[in-house]
Amino acid sequence: MKRWIILSALLLCAPFCTLGQGYLLLVGGGSEDLDPGGWSEAPYGWVVTHAANGRVAVLSVNDETNVLPDYFVALGATEAHNIKVDTRALATDSALYDSLMAYDAFFFKGGDQSRYYATWKDSQVTRAMADKFAAGGVLAGTSAGLHIQSGVVFTAENGSVYPEQGLEDLSNDRFTLRHDFTQNLPGLVADSHFIERGRSLRLLSFLAHYGLNEGEALVGLGVDDQSAVGIDAEGLATVYGTAGAELIWANLDSLEAVGTQFAARGWHSQRLLSGDQRQLQADTLVTFLGEAPTAASETQETHADRVYLMGSADADVYEAIVAEVMPDGAPTHLVLVHPENQLPPTAFRLVEGASVTLLATSAENNTLAAAPLRNALREANVLVWMGNTMEELNDFMQGGPTGELLQAHYARSGVTNVMVGEDSRLAGAWAVTNHRRQANAAYRGDLAFTPGLGLLATTVVMPNTIDLSTSDYYENTVSAVPWALTQYGLRYGLYLNANSYVRYQAEGDHTQLTARGRFATVLLENTSTVGRTAEVRNVVAYDAMEYSVLPEGHTFTVGYPVTRPELPYTYELEAPLSPLATYEAEAMQLTWTDPNTLAQATAFAVERALGNDGEFAPLATVTELAYQETLTEVGEYRYRIRAINDDTASAWSEEARVSVVTALVSQNPGYRLYPNPGSGPVLTLRGLEAPTALWWTDALGRHWPAERITPGPEGWHVAAPTQPGLYQLCFTTPTHGLTCLPVGRTR
Repeated sequence: MKRWIILSALLLCAPFCTLGQGYLLLVGGGSEDLDPGGWSEAPYGWVVTHAANGRVAVLSVNDETNVLPDYFVALGATEAHNIKVDTRALATDSALYDSLMAYDAFFFKGGDQSRYYATWKDSQVTRAMADKFAAGGVLAGTSAGLHIQSGVVFTAENGSVYPEQGLEDLSNDRFTLRHDFTQNLPGLVADSHFIERGRSLRLLSFLAHYGLNEGEALVGLGVDDQSAVGIDAEGLATVYGTAGAELIWANLDSLEAVGTQFAARGWHSQRLLSGDQRQLQADTLVTFLGEAPTAASETQETHADRVYLMGSADADVYEAIVAEVMPDGAPTHLVLVHPENQLPPTAFRLVEGASVTLLATSAENNTLAAAPLRNALREANVLVWMGNTMEELNDFMQGGPTGELLQAHYARSGVTNVMVGEDSRLAGAWAVTNHRRQANAAYRGDLAFTPGLGLLATTVVMPNTIDLSTSDYYENTVSAVPWALTQYGLRYGLYLNANSYVRYQAEGDHTQLTARGRFATVLLENTSTVGRTAEVRNVVAYDAMEYSVLPEGHTFTVGYPVTRPELPYTYELEAPLSPLATYEAEAMQLTWTDPNTLAQATAFAVERALGNDGEFAPLATVTELAYQETLTEVGEYRYRIRAINDDTASAWSEEARVSVVTALVSQNPGYRLYPNPGSGPVLTLRGLEAPTALWWTDALGRHWPAERITPGPEGWHVAAPTQPGLYQLCFTTPTHGLTCLPVGRTR
């Protein structure tokens, strides 16, 4: 295992330069693992080790079990007790101070930090916390017990702040950030359950809210569940547990209020995992354990044509995008790419002022006969992607001519791509595939990735990062972005949210990203040189990344435009339509229509086959939309036509059929039809051997297949024509060939 030491001028020692002489343990929440060797053994044992006489007080505003005190004793504490302080009267009793100071370490349980703040502020508890720390004691806490140890405390007096709220409205009264509780970590705001609850986006809003209202640039420290950060008396921070901790440095020079939202650029971030250490007091020394990952790409995003990435499948946002992409004075030909048997909602299919073609990624649409669909695709200047997976798209693009054309077309010059909701993932270099199927995928280290469409060659995209309907997948959606950046050496990670979108477009000599919509977009830029991954969870360590928060209308330069080749398209001939064959007085007349408008047919090839199983053979090549021939032999004839020109040919048309019937009843070799005339829905055919083909012919020479019903003991049952009239039931047998029996239908 290698040890990497990095110096960065971006990491300032403030606010940690004024640390006292004691020890701090910040636990991100989650259940302790009480088994030997469990994740909590090392950090909780660290508390006992630095408690001079081994006495630990476990403080809470609730009744607590004796599990945690017993755990500290099992780790070597001489004694450990629960102390409940749930009223102001008790918290301000001077006798409490003396009781607390008899212990060497305080451990604050999780729960509701608003109760801690309201009950303990300016009390004997906070007095003891300050004095114990100054005397070299240990302060530790998990979840809410973590929050109350930072210099700026998120008190949650008005309820929790959810990550999406900070990206929508900083004026929300839930932003209760107080700096009047303790000052053992001045200039720092801590957050718990960090990766589990998607709180990197929340911590950014904490830093912005405090910076805009108090004029102070805080440092944010987020600690993951089942993880902890221990800070010793010399300011050396050590990370423990199954995941890690993240530091984010606010930069007031790039902080801007935008209505009730905020914009920020280049806020430095660093993430550490178990075993990593950072010296907080001695400038910027950072120690990483592990191998360097794939280096971040130095190639910035390059794209000449517009790409829209939607955070969710919101119809109003889609309508706004389509209105924007319609060229002035020119027709918009829109192709909507979607999975087979998953028709997009009407709002996405009906676009006023645009010609819309639906392209289902089905095997049927990948055949030679799908030339009309391919010609529509060639005309398309807007591609909309909705409901697709990369697995299905890859199968389609590798499965036939339509898929091959789609693969060539989406990156062509002049084509705008609109990615709806989860399809936005597919625009990037890599896409996570199972983040919505397994709620604990990232926790178990099971996130799966696949190469994307590559419209954005150095980017990974996460749509609907903070799902407004559920938090079950937050660890997946937030973890996936830095994981992909470090694992695949990508440059940019995009966190998109509902009712929001971004546009990539060339602006002069640069390619710009523009953020639009209800929620701000968060961009994570990978500037790291080293890092590593957690042993189990999909969590990474890195030495340097930068967050930018982009509200409505704000832009970010991501690269340089490139010129894509203008490849000419050769339109395909479409198969003739509506072939019709009629027969009268030994003359067969075949007619059809020519649908070709984008390509011109110069002639039509006609082929003929005899019977149901006969093979087609060339018959004629004509320039008209008709063909005629004389038929004198009894039988059923099948015809097909295709359009041709000098360069290519269309698929074959559907078949046209005609029957030539000359057999009379006197030629009948022993077959009878009951009842005849018939009045019921079923007729019975009796004879020497089973027929191989049956069809009805009416008095006008029209014919159609006869529906054969399962044979019974009295013969072969056939469904009768539904209308009154005179008909012939014609059939063939291996021995006797063609036979036709007249039948009258009465009501």
